Amino acid sequence: MSPKENIAILLAALPFAASAQTNSELKQQIEALKAQVQELRSMMAPQQPAAATAVDPAEFSKVRVKVEALEDNQEAMGFKGMRISGYIDPTYIYNKNMGKGSVLFLNNNYNPAADINDFTQNNFYYGNSYFGSVTVRFDKEMEDGLRTMVALRPRRTVADAYGLGSIVEEAGIWVPFHGLAWKAWAGQAISWNGYEYVQSYLKKNITSNLLLDYAGPGFITGAGIEYQEGKWWIKTALGNLNTTHDDPGSANHGAHWRVDYSKGEFDGWGASGMHGKVFDQRYNYLELDGYFIRGPWTLQGQIEASTWKNSGFNGGNTGHTGISGLAAYKFTPRFEGIVRADWLDNHKNGGGTPSTVFGTSNCPADLGADPTGATPAAVCGDQRGGFGPGAVFDPATGVFALGDPSAGAKRSALTLGLNYQYHLNGVLKFELRRDWSNVNSFRQHSSGNFTKSNTTFGVQTVVSF
Repeated sequence: MSPKENIAILLAALPFAASAQTNSELKQQIEALKAQVQELRSMMAPQQPAAATAVDPAEFSKVRVKVEALEDNQEAMGFKGMRISGYIDPTYIYNKNMGKGSVLFLNNNYNPAADINDFTQNNFYYGNSYFGSVTVRFDKEMEDGLRTMVALRPRRTVADAYGLGSIVEEAGIWVPFHGLAWKAWAGQAISWNGYEYVQSYLKKNITSNLLLDYAGPGFITGAGIEYQEGKWWIKTALGNLNTTHDDPGSANHGAHWRVDYSKGEFDGWGASGMHGKVFDQRYNYLELDGYFIRGPWTLQGQIEASTWKNSGFNGGNTGHTGISGLAAYKFTPRFEGIVRADWLDNHKNGGGTPSTVFGTSNCPADLGADPTGATPAAVCGDQRGGFGPGAVFDPATGVFALGDPSAGAKRSALTLGLNYQYHLNGVLKFELRRDWSNVNSFRQHSSGNFTKSNTTFGVQTVVSF
């Protein structure tokens, strides 16, 4: 018996000793306490584990053969190291200037038979961009780090927005060299600019910010080098800019790059650029973005600028400067509120970006002539997206006339969102968005009048798998 146990017994015996009349009575009480201590010790002793059931060697061999057969079959069919993922995002958008709302799901965001300003057709603008589709992605990683990826999205890809009619969103191969941190890359990739993503399940709002939809580059088809280790992730590529291949007589090629640095557990920054020729003209683009995510808060933002030679509305050099910021707060683990503000200055020489299209058809007759020298293919602006010189109302004649071809739009937008996470893989999004322009660059479909603003409302459900 340990000293601690002896002391405990003696302390417990003190009350009895005080009231004992004889030594024999005291001895009986001490013996009773010893018996209680022994009983407690036996109760605290660890129980011996039950003997394991004997394994039938024949049954074990059968199970092992089945497991090995399943593994061999998985490898033979190409499923080893493969992951299939994706998402579905049916969307409803109401557009005030169009005077109606509609469900957007598996419709085109480009129609070669339609004009950019024909509101009855499926054309790209911020309310009909990359959402409202089905995306399936196949990733396969083989031994020694060799990896392939194919992402399919019918009718809503970034390439579709440029009229290429491809269902392939992205595809590529990554071949490691000089360790697993360095990889050679080849394929087609969505451009790496900004804090927002094209994919609905990766971004807070339904629509994208103005900079993603209009100002920056769309995608690149080519090859490059990727480095990822520690806090750094660097991607570079050379190839075709905003096209899958470069036709004879055209020039759409250059370089694209991005650098990301994870400063800490909660914040980081990134920068990207694209330099080359887009639609036969010299193009340079730079942006800087950052994020802070901690607890219920998410803060993101970016600033950027570009120059584009001979691509303005009036045929001169153009470009843009822009800024976008987003703040989100989770009121509960399921409910999240979002505020996003965008500003994009695209006024130089009438404006123009790789994602804005100026056209001649479906323009009011009053806008069909331009004595100041606008190019024949650019006699009216992008009236759906709100870009270009806009229109000026003439009180004397009561009609709108083409605005100054050398002064394009300065655009801004404010987006309010509310998200409800109804499932681990499902989210319901609500969005109210207001867009402004400093010129009458928006057109109202029903009246034919021009205005400086537009309002959209959207509801979307996104289920990822």
